[in-house]
Amino acid sequence: MRCTLTEELVELIYQPACDPGAQKVFASVLTAPPGPAPSELLPKLQSPLLILWGEEDPWTPISGATIFQKQTHQGKEVKFVGIPKAGHCPHDENPESVNSLILDWLSSGW
Repeated sequence: MRCTLTEELVELIYQPACDPGAQKVFASVLTAPPGPAPSELLPKLQSPLLILWGEEDPWTPISGATIFQKQTHQGKEVKFVGIPKAGHCPHDENPESVNSLILDWLSSGW
């Protein structure tokens, strides 16, 4: 997996952790109840959906995304694309692929 690690990215991630309220925010993220499952959300889909997922995501493995791999859901297109050589943040790790896929999807008239 290629990671585009820059000083700017490190600073972008580090700065919020310096905020006096950061500890409470981090704790709430880790202890909050889970949100709705994709199986609950997909029936409510109103528009086509593009899902980009890092193939090497260590926290949310692509193998768990089989629900998204349908081409349509209640008549709405769901396009699922695994991003090679990318983990949890494919937009940082493989921005060229992510940007190209988004632009292609948007130009297709989704």
